[in-house]
Amino acid sequence: MLPGRTMRRAAVIVTALLMTAASCLAQSYSNDGASAYVQARNYEGLVQYATAWTHAQPNNSDAWAYLGAAYGMYLREPDKAIEPMKRSIALKPDIAPAWHALGATYVQLGKYVEAIDAFNHAIKLNPNQPTYWNNLAAAYSGMAQWDKASAVLDQEWPLAEKLRNVQAWFVLGNGYGQF
Repeated sequence: MLPGRTMRRAAVIVTALLMTAASCLAQSYSNDGASAYVQARNYEGLVQYATAWTHAQPNNSDAWAYLGAAYGMYLREPDKAIEPMKRSIALKPDIAPAWHALGATYVQLGKYVEAIDAFNHAIKLNPNQPTYWNNLAAAYSGMAQWDKASAVLDQEWPLAEKLRNVQAWFVLGNGYGQF
């Protein structure tokens, strides 16, 4: 048995090592790390990585966003995606793509009222993204509110004129083509 003072020193050293190791583990997660799983199309691995990341850094909005995307976009399990997406938005409410992803996930679930709210948030944050407008129109279409869907696309028309690119017109044309 070690003498009291040596025992205390050993305990302090072990505690310091454990705290350092825990800190290193918490800091080892990143967007690049999560993106590697996306690039490899290893979506189950992404869920494991993002879940561990959310445990290590529960206030990191990117960790929650990747977890939501893994479930919603990649694994097509939208019911599991909603809560991580909402957590990400609660941590960083001014990220338009996060609101858009939440809206798209609500559409997958057939929750059009919630989708409309999320798409409107995305548009408020970035009104120059044609896809946001199109998906808002699609949510109205899902509720058979054709007049509102058409009105949204009519609001998107000036944006396509302003952007003057083929992609904006393509997105708008697809929107009108859905009717």
